[in-house]
Amino acid sequence: MTSPACAVTLALGLLTAAGTATFADGPSHRAVPKAPTVSGAPTVTKYTNIAVLFAPAPGDRSAASFQCRLDDGPYHHCTSPYRARDLAEGRHTLSVRGVNAHGTPGAAHTDSWTVDRTNPDQPWVTDPRPVGEDQVVVRIRGERGASFRCKLDRTAYRACGSSLHLRKLPRRTHTLRVYQIDAAGNEGPSAAVRWRPVR
Repeated sequence: MTSPACAVTLALGLLTAAGTATFADGPSHRAVPKAPTVSGAPTVTKYTNIAVLFAPAPGDRSAASFQCRLDDGPYHHCTSPYRARDLAEGRHTLSVRGVNAHGTPGAAHTDSWTVDRTNPDQPWVTDPRPVGEDQVVVRIRGERGASFRCKLDRTAYRACGSSLHLRKLPRRTHTLRVYQIDAAGNEGPSAAVRWRPVR
């Protein structure tokens, strides 16, 4: 018959050959955390304040807390979402790692992005090329990754591509204005071309 003292010893730990108890933590406490999942970090942005979400890797229960490091700074305790404020223009890197109950850090997940607050230049717009009595084609070029907004005469600006085919133009002087928005969302000055359809 097992004595009460021995039963308690067996319940709390592993009985060694010498009769002393060696306590065992659960697997989730001993394990080193996997790299967490991170979302929300942009590739390029014009904003100097950002928020980044993170969570334990799927199925990983070993992280008791998290640590974050921005650029070359030290790791420090953090919670999701991580908020970075007043970032300088340029490249930034955020590393996030889990820490288990014993204080052992795991693998880090690292994301990088660029803060770009510089407005793009005017786009390059070709002179309209007639392709019919009341039609012209215009080509537009800008920064890599940029999008364009176009405005014909008194109409409102609207999204447009790098090639415009304008049809059914009245016989009068027309003005096309185009500006570009870079990948970070910065808007540049507009370029304008004027012409009169040939009939």
